[in-house]
Amino acid sequence: MSLATAKELEIWFENKCFEKAFLKDARNLMTSRYVVKWKFVKDPSSHDSSEMTKIIRMRLVLRGFMDTEAYSIETFAGTARRTSQRILASEAACHPDWIICSIDVDKAFLNGYTHKELAEKTGEPERHVYFTLPPGSAAIIRQFKGYEDYDEAKHCLKCLKPGTGTKEAPRAFSLKLAEVTRSFGLVGTSFDPEFEMADGLRTAKHVDDVNLTGLETRIDAYIKVVEKTFGQVKVNKHLSLIHI
Repeated sequence: MSLATAKELEIWFENKCFEKAFLKDARNLMTSRYVVKWKFVKDPSSHDSSEMTKIIRMRLVLRGFMDTEAYSIETFAGTARRTSQRILASEAACHPDWIICSIDVDKAFLNGYTHKELAEKTGEPERHVYFTLPPGSAAIIRQFKGYEDYDEAKHCLKCLKPGTGTKEAPRAFSLKLAEVTRSFGLVGTSFDPEFEMADGLRTAKHVDDVNLTGLETRIDAYIKVVEKTFGQVKVNKHLSLIHI
């Protein structure tokens, strides 16, 4: 459990999601907790690709209900309509040379806009959010550079990005993903802005999950652009529906 906790804090640290702050200067202060998750993954020590092993994942989550500004901020993050998903499947069936693909961005909420970037992009006031770590975490965070003197009696963390649990986290990621996909040449439809189209490619976004259909070369190029910004994504490719 302690190793899983250290790994989760390391991910937040590496993604520059927080910085050290003093409790006396903090406003809009929240507490946080870890959500424990058990899952099966491929065993890296086994030569058999079908061999699975159970691991523990810890998720650091801010208690968003303690956010004093929760009901005065914009939190909308659009997702593709069901009709758009059906159109995407129909497009795949109508093009024999197209495939269907789905991608999942890992740690999406830790890769969205920072509070400063969100303010610059939207013209809204910059948010200031602080949080305390769950009991027992201080010993772990003191292992990180710059946090050697971290004292939970006088220190807390300032959330630089809308982390997991905060109200605007989905929006911050959604806006950044839209900026990346539009730079690739995709254009949202007037019917559904989250159903984006380009020559040889159709995509339907649901926060950090994206369904795609199109030429495999176009899909590979799209994935490459997304990974350049958000890191490696989980990819599942399938044959066109006409071949199923």
